[in-house]
Amino acid sequence: MLRDARIWFEKHAKYISHLDLNRFMLRAVRRAKLPLWVTEGFNPHPYINFALPLSLGFESENDCFDVRITEDMPDEELCERLRAVMPPEIPVTGISAPVYAFKKIEYAAFSLFFESEGSIDELGGFLTGDTIPVRKMGKKARKQHSEGELIDLMEYAKRLDFTAQGESAGRADVILPAGSRQNINPQLLVTAAEQTLGGGLFCKRILRSALLLNDLSAFC
Repeated sequence: MLRDARIWFEKHAKYISHLDLNRFMLRAVRRAKLPLWVTEGFNPHPYINFALPLSLGFESENDCFDVRITEDMPDEELCERLRAVMPPEIPVTGISAPVYAFKKIEYAAFSLFFESEGSIDELGGFLTGDTIPVRKMGKKARKQHSEGELIDLMEYAKRLDFTAQGESAGRADVILPAGSRQNINPQLLVTAAEQTLGGGLFCKRILRSALLLNDLSAFC
């Protein structure tokens, strides 16, 4: 009996690259002794497929990958086996049956945590303005060593809220395109804010909180 299982986890080890995370999870499912299905062909390997790569330095509280198993093992047992081999920085939060294919992901929600040596009100004014010009570096721009395309991030953001957390700290919550068709990295917003408001502002944490479908409902 073959079935796919979607494994949900958080990632707070933010300096692990996507490639290293892939290798780590493959070792973890092997250590957990899950009954994994192995691909056929000249180079057989366990089936494992991640939803959406996360940039280095980012955290996530709602990430997932799919595995294919060969036994009718309950989700509770799969979850317990994985939790026993995972570090605290990458906890497994649940297991479900896949509902949507990963290609259905079109947006992602992010929380950006800022600190400022001055008043955080300047950041609030910047983020609630009518336009936020940012430089988007595509593959062609990087090859040609150009400055990239100047875009207005407000034309792409489905949501952008700012909450002051004291006089010198604040949080921005933003929903941006993500996935195979279009992708806007929230680091563009961070860079634009830091360049506009000066060196006294910095972003101490970027957290991806949700993967979303085209209608902004939760991916599952």
